[in-house]
Amino acid sequence: MTHELMDYRVLIVRAWAVQPTEDEQPAWRYTIEVPNTGKRLGFVSVQSLLDALDQELVAAGSGSHKAVEVDEVDDGT
Repeated sequence: MTHELMDYRVLIVRAWAVQPTEDEQPAWRYTIEVPNTGKRLGFVSVQSLLDALDQELVAAGSGSHKAVEVDEVDDGT
């Protein structure tokens, strides 16, 4: 079976809540980690996280599509 595969990137996104005092609302913090380079970036807003994701993917380039023979595809189920 032939499948069209696109280049892909593995990016780990983490999110956690920080509550400085009992009177304040929790604030969310985020990180992006690029496992193959060890690069890790931290963010204090969702918008800055999304902007960085966009920049990381654009910087990686779109690459070319490749057709490859695949015997079986593991979809995780």
